[in-house]
Formats: sequence, structure tokens, C-alpha cells
Amino acid sequence: MPDPAIYLCGGDDGARVVPTPDCPNADQHTPAPPGYVEWHEWAAGMARTHQRRLCPGCDRWHIWVPVGSDEGPKLSGGDST
Repeated sequence: MPDPAIYLCGGDDGARVVPTPDCPNADQHTPAPPGYVEWHEWAAGMARTHQRRLCPGCDRWHIWVPVGSDEGPKLSGGDST
């Protein structure tokens, strides 16, 4: 079976992107732009009014909720900021 990694720039320079596994809670993920620069610009704007939460299905920071909101999954055992 071939290596599941996707190589950037056509070579193995150590910079690889591993495909994200399917998440059973994908419907809770906040839609975000796919591009690197576009995502960072979007995230900078979202960070002014939202907090990121860890998805319990895939253990990735894909859930954004408004600051001060009790919705969405929380981090276990501590501060959720």
C-alpha cells in the first residue's frame, strides 16, 4: 500500500501533510477557508470574538464558539481559554 502522506513541492523534504481522518463529530466543526494564508487571516478575525474548542471526535481544534459561550465541547479538567 502506498504512503498515505501528501508530499509538498514534489519531494520528501520532511514537510508533509497527512490527510485528516474522518471525524464522527464533523457536523460540529466550524467551516473555515481551506488555504493556508486565507485560514490564518480568517482565524485572526475569529480570535477577536471567538474561542477555539477541542473536538472530542478527532482531538483537533476545529470548533469555534463565541467568547463567554457555554456551547460546544469543553476542555476537561481546567480552563478552556
